[in-house]
Amino acid sequence: MAGVLGTALPAQAADGWAYVVVNNRVCAGFGGEVRGIVANVPQTGFTTTAWDNGDNIVHPRVWLGATNQVTVQARCEKRVALDFWQSTGHVTVVGYIRPITTGQTFRVG
Repeated sequence: MAGVLGTALPAQAADGWAYVVVNNRVCAGFGGEVRGIVANVPQTGFTTTAWDNGDNIVHPRVWLGATNQVTVQARCEKRVALDFWQSTGHVTVVGYIRPITTGQTFRVG
């Protein structure tokens, strides 16, 4: 759509989804690996409502073709028995991603 003077109006970024992987190295000071994530993307209003448990991946809603700030609180855990993990600490990681298509994978931390 053209503006009054024939200039193009800025396009609205489309919503999509991305995979965000939190590198286990963020747990280096605590030992263990990332086993839980709470995430927020202010550009889309995406916020997890509970811990995403069991791995280091979260799947937030993002704006495609735009820079998105991804803030994650990662829970570090280490295995102390066959199927028991002990929490060793928490760390906040802020990353910036720019997805072009839905389903892209990005690493933060």
